[in-house]
Amino acid sequence: MTMSNSQERAILHTMAALYAQTGRYEDARKLMQKCLEMGGDSTPNNEDWFVFGRIAEGYGFLQSARQSYEKVEKPVNGEPNSTWELARRRLAVLGN
Repeated sequence: MTMSNSQERAILHTMAALYAQTGRYEDARKLMQKCLEMGGDSTPNNEDWFVFGRIAEGYGFLQSARQSYEKVEKPVNGEPNSTWELARRRLAVLGN
C-alpha cells in the first residue's frame, strides 16, 4: 500500500502540530516547510496558519503569532472546534 501525497502531507502536518504544541518548534517549522513544498501551492491554508502561529508563539514572537492566527478564516458551516475557533482561543490568550 502506498500513501498519496495528500495523506503523507496530512501526517506530516499532524506531526508538526504536535511538535509545536510540545515545544519542538524547529522540528515543527521544518515539517511545515516540507508540507508546503508537498502541496504544490506554497500558500498556507487555515491549518497551516494555526501551526505557524503556535511556532511563533513558542519562540516568543507574539505579534507574528497574532498575525498568523488572524489569517485563519471563519468556516461557513460554523463547525465546533474548527481551526478558526482554536485560533480565536489563542488570540484571547495573547490579548491585544
